[in-house]
Formats: sequence, C-alpha cells, structure tokens
Amino acid sequence: DAGFDTTTTASVDVVEEEVLILEPAVVIEDTVYAVLTGPGSVVEGETTTDYTVTLRDQDGTAVAVTQDTDVTITFANVTTEDGDYEFNNAATKTVTITATNSSITFTVDTNDDYLDEVSEDYTATITGVADHDEFEALDYAGYTDTASTVHVNTQTTSITDELTQG
Repeated sequence: DAGFDTTTTASVDVVEEEVLILEPAVVIEDTVYAVLTGPGSVVEGETTTDYTVTLRDQDGTAVAVTQDTDVTITFANVTTEDGDYEFNNAATKTVTITATNSSITFTVDTNDDYLDEVSEDYTATITGVADHDEFEALDYAGYTDTASTVHVNTQTTSITDELTQG
C-alpha cells in the first residue's frame, strides 16, 4: 500500500418524496330519459286516450326542456294490418315538447272495418329525440329509476272489436 488510506466513508442523505398519482376522474352524467305511456286498448273505430311522452331524470322526476324538442314515434303492426289505425306499419309521427314543459300527449285514431274479429295489436315506440345539448346525456331506450319503477319507450295497444255490431 503506498500510504493511501483505502477505507472510504460515504454518506448518503435519503430524501423521501411524496408521489401524487393522478387517476382519471369518474364522470357521472345526469341522464335524461324519454319515456312513453299510453292506453292498453281502444275500441275499434274510436280514438285512443292519450299517449304521453315525458322526459324524466334517474329518480323519475319530470325534466322540462329549455327549447322546443321533437320526439319521433314509430308505429309497428303486431297483429294489425295497414288501415286498422291511422298509421301504416313503420310510419312515424313527430311530437314536440315545447319549451318549459316536460311532456306532450297525442292520440291515435282507429278505423272500423265492420269485421267481427279478435283484438289486434300495434306498438308505438320512441325512436328518436332531438338533442340540443341541453342535457349531459339523453336516452330513450327505457330505464328503471332509483325507486325501482320501470319506465318504457314502447306501448302496445290492442284494438278491440266494438261492443255491439251495427
């Protein structure tokens, strides 16, 4: 050894740093749902009672629009035929929920064909809602609210034969 001290002492300061890990934020959108209610039946040749399209939140509470909002209803023959009611199979009707309101009603006329027949069914289904970007999310496929009430976008109506033949 040439007179050198081969023992070396080193000191290390350990500094603990906090590391903040950022996770993506979970965004819960407030969805507004378009739902449909309506009559289960109508006597052939008469006009139905009201169908109602209503906008609701996740709790089932009605939600008003700030501007006129068009809703498209599509009709489908189940056991009816074209001519049994005012719409043909796959026909659409546009109804408008006006600003400051949460719902709109409409009716359907049925036609008396003078045949003695069993009940015939058709459906009315919400197939579109104009989205004016006033809600975080908009859905019209039906849902179950926080109170477990089921809300649907389709109503089946039976056209029953008139009570007396004339």
